[in-house]
Amino acid sequence: MRGDVTVYSPKNVLCTMGIHIASGFTEDGFITITPQGDGVTDEAGADGEVVISIPDDPRYEIKLVLQYGSKTNNWLLKQYNNNKQTPGSGLFNMQIKDLGSNPDFTASKAWVSKPAPCAYGKTGQSQEWTLRAVGKMEPKN
Repeated sequence: MRGDVTVYSPKNVLCTMGIHIASGFTEDGFITITPQGDGVTDEAGADGEVVISIPDDPRYEIKLVLQYGSKTNNWLLKQYNNNKQTPGSGLFNMQIKDLGSNPDFTASKAWVSKPAPCAYGKTGQSQEWTLRAVGKMEPKN
């Protein structure tokens, strides 16, 4: 409809991991959620008939970019170390909810697949964490 207004505010994006509420995000591009796998693929046969394949791949990659000193950096490192020492002990559920118009992401199982590299400079450097999850994106009702 003409005249509709959509409002976005980064304050309305909430990320929870287990009982931890993530905080200390960088200014731009602080959460990226990427589906894994090939998505819906198609193939044409010799006679022109097309087959669409719909895989059931529930995996996602989540990138979190945090400020130097964020408490979430320590929480994620603990989960990563827990999983390395006792496999499975670093798994957690995860929810990324936008109180605006974007879809919500939920995961029954998530884990830190790669810790953020440490970088030092004139100012506090951001830290990018790579997480993997078994989850789903759901549109707003």
